[in-house]
Amino acid sequence: FQNNFKLYLLVFQPSQLHFPLSWLLPGTGYGDRIAYLVCLLTPSILSLKKALEMPDSLVHLKNAVVLRVGKLFQVDFDKVGYTYSENGLKPVLKEVSLNIAPGEKVGVIGISGAGKSTMASLLLRNFDPTNGLIKINGFDLREIDHKSWLSLVGYIPQSAEIFDGTIRENLLYGLSEKEAEEFSDRKLWKMMRKLQIDFGDRLTDGLNTLVGRNGIKLSGGQAQRLMIGAAVLKNPSFMIIDEATSSLDATTEKWVQQGLEEVLKDRGAMIITHRLNTIRRVCDRFIVLDGNGEGGKIIAEARSFEELAKISPEFRSLAEDQGLSLITV
Repeated sequence: FQNNFKLYLLVFQPSQLHFPLSWLLPGTGYGDRIAYLVCLLTPSILSLKKALEMPDSLVHLKNAVVLRVGKLFQVDFDKVGYTYSENGLKPVLKEVSLNIAPGEKVGVIGISGAGKSTMASLLLRNFDPTNGLIKINGFDLREIDHKSWLSLVGYIPQSAEIFDGTIRENLLYGLSEKEAEEFSDRKLWKMMRKLQIDFGDRLTDGLNTLVGRNGIKLSGGQAQRLMIGAAVLKNPSFMIIDEATSSLDATTEKWVQQGLEEVLKDRGAMIITHRLNTIRRVCDRFIVLDGNGEGGKIIAEARSFEELAKISPEFRSLAEDQGLSLITV
């Protein structure tokens, strides 16, 4: 912990440090005491320390496959199952088989607890399947260099993960210094206009506007669109979108949806949603997960909502609950 103290110190703003910075200089003898006091008095630091000390449960191969930049991917779930250890013996996913062709966009539909977000976490390789395989262009995801895979994937989570900094810093987050230098303010403004990223009166200092901790100075829709902008700048080959509009009002959802449509051009995606309007126009295919049985399984698959309504009572129920207009014969 003492060797990592500089990392923990970054959690604080300078104005929040209640001791002279000179105390941290080598040879003063105060460093260990400060580290101890910070650890003792700040629960968030304790949590961070605990997280950093947790062993990585993933096995990383020395000669892992490095994926090529700019190439579209075939994504295959082959009889994938997953059981959370704290969930007893009941699987969250059970024998899920799904093929996403290069450039194809697939919408994943289901009630809460059906396993939709678990599919996203497995594809990001936050953890490995309990059963089955996930393959990228024919390679087992466990054989692929994890950093290589994540560098080519754009991820938009349910809750916008905004950092305490400027709009520019949040847009460029995740890019290397060299990549970030390629984006002038003019290019950033052009991209924001294209995605209809509008901060209104909150944009008090242009791209240098501070967004506050967790984006507190932004509305929910503005924070989500900021994340969409960051995903566009990353230029991913594949997108994973997890309930990106779940907490937004109808008007804001419309703006975010238009941004998503722009992001998804010329790339494949797996889009998880409970709000059906979000994916109706952007996806090539839809699957429905069963959350009521013994483990989430794919129980219906179709290329349109109308076709899905004919074969899936679960989908019809969701559509009716959301007042979705469907024409079926």
